[in-house]
Amino acid sequence: MKYMKFWVKVRTLLFLWGILFPRFVHAQPGSPDPTFGGGDGYSLSSFLANGHATPNAVAVQSDGRIVVAGSTWIPNVTNSNQIAIARFMPNGNPDPTFSGDGKASLGLANMDIDAADLMILPDGKMLCIGSAWNSTENFFLLARLNTDGTLDHNFDGDGIVTLQIVSSFKGAGTVALQPDGKMVAAGYANLTGYEEFALIRIKPDGTLDNSFGGGDGIVTIPVGESYAGAEDVLIQPDGKIVAAGYAVANGYEDFALIRLNTNGILDQGFGGGDGIVIASFTNKNDVATSVALQSDGKIVLAGYAETIGGTADVEMAVVRFNPNGTPDNSFSGDGFAMIHVTENPDAARAIRIQQDGKMLLGGYSQQVEPGGEQYHFTMVRLTANGLPDPAFGSGDGIAILPISINGDFIYAMALQPDGKAVAAGPARIGEYKSFAVARFLTGVTVDTKSPEIFLSNISLFPNPVCEQATLQYELKTKERITVNLFDVQGKFIKNILPPTEKNAGNHLETLLFDSLTPAGHYFLSIESENAITVIEAIL
Repeated sequence: MKYMKFWVKVRTLLFLWGILFPRFVHAQPGSPDPTFGGGDGYSLSSFLANGHATPNAVAVQSDGRIVVAGSTWIPNVTNSNQIAIARFMPNGNPDPTFSGDGKASLGLANMDIDAADLMILPDGKMLCIGSAWNSTENFFLLARLNTDGTLDHNFDGDGIVTLQIVSSFKGAGTVALQPDGKMVAAGYANLTGYEEFALIRIKPDGTLDNSFGGGDGIVTIPVGESYAGAEDVLIQPDGKIVAAGYAVANGYEDFALIRLNTNGILDQGFGGGDGIVIASFTNKNDVATSVALQSDGKIVLAGYAETIGGTADVEMAVVRFNPNGTPDNSFSGDGFAMIHVTENPDAARAIRIQQDGKMLLGGYSQQVEPGGEQYHFTMVRLTANGLPDPAFGSGDGIAILPISINGDFIYAMALQPDGKAVAAGPARIGEYKSFAVARFLTGVTVDTKSPEIFLSNISLFPNPVCEQATLQYELKTKERITVNLFDVQGKFIKNILPPTEKNAGNHLETLLFDSLTPAGHYFLSIESENAITVIEAIL
């Protein structure tokens, strides 16, 4: 259970991703995506000059834009917590159509609020879920935004809903969407002196669904021998609800998993007949932070487990259960896997299942560096049977991306339709935390199609080129166009046309080439924030 050149005349986007740049083709899965951010695979976004910004959730829109949500706050300032949301273009640049600069902040008077999770609704609107609190009371919070980042006033009149379940309810940390548009949020509440799993079902208008639980839309479930709480939730295709987190057993925190029927009652066909499963890795603390469902109905939990002996202290941990809640012995021999990343603490905060059945874990690991020990973005891939994937990272299934010398963490992860993985979390830049979002290559090709922004074939004439040529293309919509020159090895040579706003319609661009560039075959990459295409250029 343990430790695991050629060039071809092609004028399509598939060529770009699949053949043009050997760095894309030959880059080991797990490498940062060089087409994202400034070429290093990540982007940063800060909100406050004298405060922190921490993202907790990430989602990918159908148009490829990436939305990250969390909170901002000023240290030691009461009621300074606000929901923070940033949206990035597919290339990692801030999206200027979102709140003007790609960032939006939401606050409530005399309250602290944050966003723990985020979902993109079928109509493109965004729903944040989290908590609101003051010095005496706690509330469950929902905020719905329009696609431009403004609050949706059709949602409870002002776009924000606060629900007080009980004064001790600590809010929700995770949310899942049912096919009927209802939303299930999970977290924890203290009703009996101990924290319990707490789940709430909300109608699309933000009101509680009284058909869930005991007639009030609320379900609280004691799990284990004392305190417990849910960290993640999902909806199975049959409508049953699965929530994962932690519970105390034999004096230590363990992975905890529950399954509910659609009415909110525990599924007695799951686990030991009571709808509850508690799983222990070691005789120390273990916590599940994320849950995923395979296409065969098996349930995978990821998180971290304290080790017994050694120097690592904490390691990434994964367990897979059969659909009935029993451990799956085809996974790492007994259903349990611990991943040794470094000799220092490591943890998984998110798990996603690729279309090929392999599992991606996103989290952080502590690295020993000249300036001291710091945590960094860490991604691990396991094969379907629970072993580290040698085709990922540096050959051991592990990929580490240092973003800041002061530390950075993966808190959330999503898979794009093209198979790439997007991860988000905080990075400490100077004194304060900022949003960090990174994109990783996975080697999985799912769908390489991009929005069709070009209405006709792109041509370059004359070609072969002397020192000057004309590029002809027609745009479907207004775009910001850049033209770059690459050699047949995928090496960047120079920028030919700097980023320039172009209206829809036909365009003729005069391109100047350096006479010192050696004669040979090259490629022009015509890029916008929404799509890329390439053509051959002979110099």
